[in-house]
Amino acid sequence: MRIVTFALAAAASFMATNAINGQQPAASPMNAVAEGYVKLVLAVGQHDSAYVDAYYGPDAWKSQAERQKKPLEDIDAEAERLIRDAGPRPAGADEMTVLRHDYLVKQLQALRARVRMLSGGKMTFDEESAALYDAVAPTHPDSYFQAALDDLNRRLPGNGSLIERSPKTDCRRSLTPPLPRVDDAPSSTSSFRQVRASKSSTSPISRGAATTGIRGITTA
Repeated sequence: MRIVTFALAAAASFMATNAINGQQPAASPMNAVAEGYVKLVLAVGQHDSAYVDAYYGPDAWKSQAERQKKPLEDIDAEAERLIRDAGPRPAGADEMTVLRHDYLVKQLQALRARVRMLSGGKMTFDEESAALYDAVAPTHPDSYFQAALDDLNRRLPGNGSLIERSPKTDCRRSLTPPLPRVDDAPSSTSSFRQVRASKSSTSPISRGAATTGIRGITTA
């Protein structure tokens, strides 16, 4: 299973914080935690080549990880220390500060879980998904699925399989909304150009910010 870790999101947003309007942000203890997290991800990448999907941070951090080849037990100990440094969820803080704290703590916990796996630790499927992705697949009794089948049988009466009883249409085509034509919608032309412009940006911060959006939470 491929583990994709967005080190670039943490690194790029960390740098972006220092680059907004050319001003230095107020010092935050989470800055050190964020920097430590990115460096530990790069360190894990020396043991698992699929762990870091992409990286756009300082070259020196990557070179340091390659040079040190930090042992797994040291990586785990440093991640544990960073979680302690992050402390409890900040009371009375603004929403983004709380989200940043929760994001970094969860990522560090997931990193420790991956280190345990690389060290030979075994987990069940649910334990692994909870540790790495903070999600567990729901479980349902047979009656749950039987109720769904009974509902389909009522909606599609007759003999044969459900596929044979279903309407003879291309479901994928019927459920896919038509894409708007750029030349038929003048208002969409500017949006199309904006998308092209953003994709053509060569700024590492721009690329990192776009990737951060996938996660929905920035670390800045």
